[in-house]
Amino acid sequence: MDAPVKHPRRRWTLALLIGINIVTLAAIWLTVIRKPSGGDPPPGRQGGPEEVQAFLRRELGLSDDQAAAFDGIRDRFVEAARPTHEEIRKLKEQGLAEMFKPEPDRAMLEALTSRIGILRGEEERLLSLHFLDLMAALRPEQRPKFQSILREFMIRIGALEPAGPPDRSGGPDQRRGSSPPTSPR
Repeated sequence: MDAPVKHPRRRWTLALLIGINIVTLAAIWLTVIRKPSGGDPPPGRQGGPEEVQAFLRRELGLSDDQAAAFDGIRDRFVEAARPTHEEIRKLKEQGLAEMFKPEPDRAMLEALTSRIGILRGEEERLLSLHFLDLMAALRPEQRPKFQSILREFMIRIGALEPAGPPDRSGGPDQRRGSSPPTSPR
């Protein structure tokens, strides 16, 4: 497990990929907790907690208890993620201050970005658990619609392709029209 992160390029690539995943998932959540100009936001539009709750209540048929559970789950997520968000913000400020010095300390920047990558992984973990908690608050018949709303939102922000991920089941990759090798290597 340590081998891939020993090379600087791989470390930067890993940090970048983790960052992209976190930014994507954070964007989903941040659009949910921002205050809009008004109205119920469809997926992919900014909306405050009340507007998002109204949208989900309508689209998913949430009961009053489920809506209250969603509020509690959201509040717990925001509170749990707050220290991580704050630490990332402080580390980024340190990194920017270091970058703009006449002679920046590259080792310090490496350490800061490595720490940010670890924290982004923690954000990813918290967000994944948050979505699991939301799914658990839904009745089985509501879950496909919730998954559809999340998928549509992720497509709108460019985190997913409309056709979905490539087929990894061993069949032809429909996006490239290629087939896996038929003989062992």
